[in-house]
Amino acid sequence: MPTCNKCNRRPVVFNRIYSGEVLCKSCFIHSIEKKTLHTISKYSMIHHGQRVAVGVSGGKDSLVLLYILKKFQKITIMILSQSQSMKELKATEMNLLP
Repeated sequence: MPTCNKCNRRPVVFNRIYSGEVLCKSCFIHSIEKKTLHTISKYSMIHHGQRVAVGVSGGKDSLVLLYILKKFQKITIMILSQSQSMKELKATEMNLLP
């Protein structure tokens, strides 16, 4: 069974075709977190202490973004989601400052 390119220990669960990387679960999660945080930093998208609105559809992309922001950023997040039954925008504020 092939092993991860990064740690060379655990079995591969993801093949990143464009870069040729094959990653275990742990290294894949770390790489997504690192890429997301690098992009936020590179483009100065978010600064500590800011209040940020995040549109959450319930899909994997928006939920992963919310998870990464909650885990690493010292910001207040306003979660915006659309109720399918009421078709109205609902907002929930999560204060994530320590």
